[in-house]
Amino acid sequence: MAYKTGEPSWTWRRLLVAVVISVSFSLIVGIKDAADTMINRTIVEGAFFLVMAFGLSYLGIPAAQDMIAIWRTKSGLPYKEEEE
Repeated sequence: MAYKTGEPSWTWRRLLVAVVISVSFSLIVGIKDAADTMINRTIVEGAFFLVMAFGLSYLGIPAAQDMIAIWRTKSGLPYKEEEE
């Protein structure tokens, strides 16, 4: 999904990041009072990794898209509607 100006929509990114972070933190909260075993430690480490990876993708990928758009249009406002 993109706007008429070519700017990508954030709807699916926001939804995906919110779901993954919610599931990850629910795993962490669920394991909080469980026995301290290696499998629980691995699950929590994986949940933290998912949160970090999706956070980076939520911030990093759009920044890269914007830099590419700026480079291609040679303009500081790559998504500005062109005036006729």
